[in-house]
Parts: sequence; structure tokens; C-alpha cells
Amino acid sequence: MSDPCDGIGIHTFTAPRLPIGKSHPLYIRALVTEKQRARNRWQYSRNPIDKTVYNTLTRSLRTALQSIRNATFESYITNLLADDHSVWKATKSFRRPSTHIPPILCDDRTWCITNDDKAASFASYLSQVFTALKAHPTSTLDDQIQTYLDSACPMSLPIYPFSHTEILAEISRISPHKAPGFDLLTGRILKELPKEATTLLTTIYNSMLRLTYFPITWKFAQVITIPKPSKPPHRVTSYRPISLLPLMSKLFERLLLKRLQVDTNINELIPSHQFGFRE
Repeated sequence: MSDPCDGIGIHTFTAPRLPIGKSHPLYIRALVTEKQRARNRWQYSRNPIDKTVYNTLTRSLRTALQSIRNATFESYITNLLADDHSVWKATKSFRRPSTHIPPILCDDRTWCITNDDKAASFASYLSQVFTALKAHPTSTLDDQIQTYLDSACPMSLPIYPFSHTEILAEISRISPHKAPGFDLLTGRILKELPKEATTLLTTIYNSMLRLTYFPITWKFAQVITIPKPSKPPHRVTSYRPISLLPLMSKLFERLLLKRLQVDTNINELIPSHQFGFRE
């Protein structure tokens, strides 16, 4: 028979509840042992007197644990300082209100409650909104583009390879809180990579330049939806999608952008009157 007081322990303002163990005071562990014995005695005898003793010990243990939590919380609050940013970590959850995730109303007037049903509803809506442009029946532009892409690379100087120092510098500029893609590789993981891993990453990037090949896996994006302000949260039209690409592909795009900017500035490929999205 399960007991609601089993597994309850001390927790701070930010830490979860821990099971009762050696870190707790001796009188707490003694109360736990005495309460478990009283529970076993009552489960074996089913005597009302043993049940009363067991309930009394349960209330005593709950009160003692609550007193320890209050003392721990008071000590945690009094030791918060602005110098080590501990006070900002404690109030982080208060600055941004948590929003409830409501069910989604489908087209057939039914409610999507589970995550799979919500994902299917968003996928159906996004597939209708984001469609490819239809090619003009008399236009040969698509054929020209495909022919150009299928042709061999022109006889030009190759892009000079990336250096290990350059890749380390770009990794240091990545925010550790940047949202990862489907591979769950965060910016903090990239910053903690050893030298052997970054050296291998340099070899992979330079091989991509040499072979003119971009991995298909890095083109897969994880689409998540963000609610629009002042819109009904139960409708799929009240959300805007964003695509989260793997950080490894974004890192390569940053490195390649520097190479492209040098060529476009020297050769003046971009007209001077086209100033949008330029430094």
C-alpha cells in the first residue's frame, strides 16, 4: 500500500524534492522508520488503534518536513546576492508568466488534446498554407535553373579552407541558450567540445567545401509553433511556425558567409543601391 509521505524530502527554492536519506537529520530518519513500522503493523493487524498511531506519526513526519523546508527556504532567500546573480536566477520564473497550453479546436469541431493530435492538426494546416509556387506553363526558367545546377562546377579558384582557430572563434560567439535542432546539440555542448572533436569538425567542413556537398540531415528542421499575441489560443491560425535547424549547419553557414562576403565586396556582385540586409 502506497503512502503519500514516502519519498518526501527537503528541497530548496529551485531544487526538486529528494528522497529521505543520509543528508536528513537523525530525528527525521527515526520518524520515517517508526512510521513505516506502524504502517506495517496496521497492515498486518487492521486494528483501529494501530491505524490511529500510524496517522499520528504520518502527521508528525509531515510537520517536521515542512519545518525543515521552511527553514531551508528562509536560508536560501537570505543568502541571495545580486553580485553572483543568484537573486536573478531565483526571480527568473516570476518575470515571465507561465502560459497554459490549451487544447486545439480542429476543423471538424473536435478537440485535439494529446500531443500527436495537436501535431497532426498543425501539420494539416501548415501544409495548406505553405505551398510551392506553381510554375508557369510557358516558362523555361525552372529548366534553366535545373540545368545550371546539374552542370559541372566552373573553372574558378576554390574557396580557401577553414582553419581550426576560425571555427573555435565562431563557436565562442554562439549563445549557450540558443535553441537546438532535432539533434538536441545546444550551444553549450559545442562550447564544451574537446580539441579532438573541433579538429574533426574542421575536417568535415573543409570536406564539404572540397566536395561541394551539404549533408541532407542538416537540412532537416524542427518546426515549432509560437502563439501570436491577442489571438485565441485554441485555434491553429493563432500560431506562427519557426524552423529550428541544427547548430552544426548554422555554424557552417556563418563560416561560409564570410567567404561569400569577401567575393561579393571585391567583385561588386551586389549593386550599391541594394542595401537591404547588409552590414
